[in-house]
This record gives sequence, structure tokens and C-alpha cells, in this order.
Amino acid sequence: MHTLSLFTDVSCNPKFQIGFGAYLLVADLDLNADRMELIKDRVKYKKFDFTSSTKLEIETLLWALQEVKKIIPKSDWPVRLTLYTDSQGLAGLPDRRAKLEQLNFKSIGKNRELNQAALYRKFYRASDRWQFKVVKLKGHFKSLKKDTFQTLFTYVDKRSRKELKSYLKENPLLNTIRDSLISI
Repeated sequence: MHTLSLFTDVSCNPKFQIGFGAYLLVADLDLNADRMELIKDRVKYKKFDFTSSTKLEIETLLWALQEVKKIIPKSDWPVRLTLYTDSQGLAGLPDRRAKLEQLNFKSIGKNRELNQAALYRKFYRASDRWQFKVVKLKGHFKSLKKDTFQTLFTYVDKRSRKELKSYLKENPLLNTIRDSLISI
């Protein structure tokens, strides 16, 4: 059985409802200091539209799992997967499952479906399929205090922020649109 670590992080601009999700898949055999610089270049990213930070965290994980499924040959299954994230919302979903399902993914007060109900359901189906374990990392450690997992997570964090910043810089029209909407 292969043991894999999946690191995910996002960077979102709520004004434009866009964000970038990033992931890094690492075989536990590769988790050593000698390989860190090589691993750094394996971070994948994707732009998401009409999203929020909460939604983007789940969207990114689901996308990453689809991508991982494509690259792992069927002969290598089953795999043991550990998900590393700094998202409290994502890390808390396994503990919230029983209550969310009991309420049929509806709010208590108004009895209406939760905004992310469909994504929560997809998350739980993926969790059942993959049997992954979720580990919450503290974000933004100083370099001297980082362990291997925090260092790898930093690569993903930096990539998602870099891609969002680059996208916004390359699309100055977004600021013009936003400014014109504010003046109306």
C-alpha cells in the first residue's frame, strides 16, 4: 500500500469571487530534506471562479483528489492518504458530519439548505472513498520553526498566493470594473 501526503491551500479574492487552489502530492518515501527543492516544483494550481474562501477550500481538495486519481495506476491501489491543510473549516468537516447529515444539510433556524451543502456531500463521499485522514497545520510559521510538513505546506501556500496576485496584476480591468460598480 502506498502512503501519500496531500497538501492543499487556497488564495481567494472575495471582491471578484475568484481564487486559486493549489496542491502538492508527496509519497511519504520522498519526505526527506534532501528532496525538498525538487518537490517544490511539483505544486499544481487551478483558478476557480464564483467562489469564496470556504467554498474554495473544498473545491480545491475535490479537484486535487480527481487529479491524484488520474496519476495513480489502479495497480497501486489502495492508497493511504493524509490531507494537510491550514483550513479550520476543512479540518472540522469530519467532526461535523453526523450533525450535518442529521439536519439533512439544513440550517437549524430557517430550515433552509446550507450554502455549501452540495460540496459538503461531495466531501463526505470522497472521504468515504479515499478514507483520508485530515491534519490541520498551523499556517505561516517562521522558517526556523518549520518541520518537513510545514515546509511542504508553505510551498503550496506561496503558490496559491503567487498565482492570485499574478492573475490580478495581469487583469487590471477587474479593478476598473470594481471601481465603476462602486461609483454607481
